[in-house]
Amino acid sequence: MKRQTIALPFSLLFIAITLAVVDAFSAGGWTPIKNMNDTQAIEIAEFAITENNKQASSNLELDSIVKGLERDAGDNKNYQLVLTVKGGKADEQYEADVNVSGNLKALILFVPLKG
Repeated sequence: MKRQTIALPFSLLFIAITLAVVDAFSAGGWTPIKNMNDTQAIEIAEFAITENNKQASSNLELDSIVKGLERDAGDNKNYQLVLTVKGGKADEQYEADVNVSGNLKALILFVPLKG
């Protein structure tokens, strides 16, 4: 009987910790952007291309947003977008990662995707 009395609190503690960890990962997880024509998604995509054009001295233009993910990280919001662009050698797809904190945006990554 004593073993069961000791085992029960440890089992409950294990379950509580497991639920807390799962909840923490769920809260910070990536969620798909449902509407690629949403003004916010387009604004983020245009920002990524404009910043890349400044850094790489290129003249790319947004053709479309293929898919995207967003993650709410407290005061920051992160976006991962797959974009089809015009203006390069041919229409190409790029991954663009952007961090948004209030009115500030930062381009984290802008790389061509290999087809």
